[in-house]
Amino acid sequence: MNFRDYITEANVTVYDNGGSTMDRYTVIIDDDVFGMSDNVTSPQGFNQWAGSISNKDVVIGAHLGKKVKTTSLPKDVQKAIKDRMKEA
Repeated sequence: MNFRDYITEANVTVYDNGGSTMDRYTVIIDDDVFGMSDNVTSPQGFNQWAGSISNKDVVIGAHLGKKVKTTSLPKDVQKAIKDRMKEA
């Protein structure tokens, strides 16, 4: 199964704030929200769970940036999303 097939199996939404913060990408997988940098595999990168929408741990309505397609993301970010999906 390729990445595109895998990612369409779950509800994944990605927002890009253009790099204005370390957690450039907000990735929503089902109800879980993750912040990710564009260098998620680097020791200086960022890939952290930020909360759950269903538990209202995350402030909904905050400016998250522009909604983007997962296929437009750097390969490392795509892999990080795939890895997070496997954890669920």
